[in-house]
Amino acid sequence: SFAQERLWFLDQLEPGNPVYNLASAYRISGQLDVATVERSLNEIGRRHETLRMIFPSAGGKPNLIIRESLPLALKMVDLRALRHSSQESAIQHLLTDETKKPFDLSRGPLVRACLLQLSENDYVFLVVTHKIISDDASLGVFFQELLLTYAAFADGNCSPLPELPKRYTDYSKWQRRCLEGGYFEGQLGYWKQQLADCPPSLQLATDSSRPSKRTYRGATYRTSLSHSLSTALRNISQQQQVSLFVLFLAAFGVLLHRYTEQDDIVVGGTVHGRNRPEFEPLIGCFEQSLPLRTYMSGDPDFTELLSRVRRTTLEGFSNQDLSFEELL
Repeated sequence: SFAQERLWFLDQLEPGNPVYNLASAYRISGQLDVATVERSLNEIGRRHETLRMIFPSAGGKPNLIIRESLPLALKMVDLRALRHSSQESAIQHLLTDETKKPFDLSRGPLVRACLLQLSENDYVFLVVTHKIISDDASLGVFFQELLLTYAAFADGNCSPLPELPKRYTDYSKWQRRCLEGGYFEGQLGYWKQQLADCPPSLQLATDSSRPSKRTYRGATYRTSLSHSLSTALRNISQQQQVSLFVLFLAAFGVLLHRYTEQDDIVVGGTVHGRNRPEFEPLIGCFEQSLPLRTYMSGDPDFTELLSRVRRTTLEGFSNQDLSFEELL
C-alpha cells in the first residue's frame, strides 16, 4: 500500500528507528495456559497475511514477500522472585526495552509477543508490531481474536472465527486501481484547493531552536477533566451539533492562534481509514493523515469557528481515500 511504501522509505533513511513501533500491554489475572496462548497467536498469524509480511529491498525499491507460515514464539520472563516494588520497576523497564527494540523490515518477523509472569495467577502480556503491518485499530482486532481463540482452544474446540472476507493485499490493489483509474482526481482537486498557499509552519515561540537532526526526545502529559467540565463540553457539542473531536480541534486552533497570532492554522488529524466494512476485521496499516485547515480571519466568535471547523472536518473525511503519500 502507499502507507507501506512511505514507512519502508522512512526506514531506509533511519534503519531500525523504533518510533514506528506500536505496543499494547494487558494485565491478566487467573490461570493461564502458555501453550494455548502460543496456539492462539499462530492462529492469528495464519489468518492475517500482514503478520507474515517482510519488505526486502529490490533495486532500491521495496519488495513485498508474504511467508506461507511464520511461527510466533511467546517470550517468557519470570519475575516471581522479585518483591512487588522491584516487580513494578522491572515491568516498566522490560516493556520499554521490548517496545524500543527495532524491527528488521527485510527479515521479520514484524510482530513479537512477551509474557511477564508476576505470580502464579498474575501476568502482563505485551504485543509489539511495526506500523508497516499494523495500526491502533489493528491492535484491537488482534486482542479480540486472541481472547476468542484462547477461550475456544482452552475448551478443546476449534477456532470460532470465520474466515476473513478480504486480505490486506486486496486493499493495496484497490488503492492502485483507484489511482490508475482516475478515481482520486476529484479528491486530489479538493486537497489542492484546500491547501493552496498553505503556511509552511507555525511560528511558535520556543525556548530553543529546532535541532538540525530530529532527536525524538519528548514526553507525554496526561490529565483528567472534571466531571462538571466534561458534562459542559458534551452539552456544548450537542447544542452546536458537533462532535467532541470538532470541539477540541476548534479549541486547539484558538490556543495556537493566541500563541502564534496566525489566522491560518493547519493541524494534522488521523482517520482509521477503514471506511469499507470488509476492511474492518483486518490487521494492517489503514490509518490516514488528514491536514485540517482552520481560518481564524474575520475575528469569528467561537460558534462561527465551530461551524468552520465542522465543515472542514467533514469535507476532509469525505476525501480521505487519497493517501497522504500521494497528496504530498
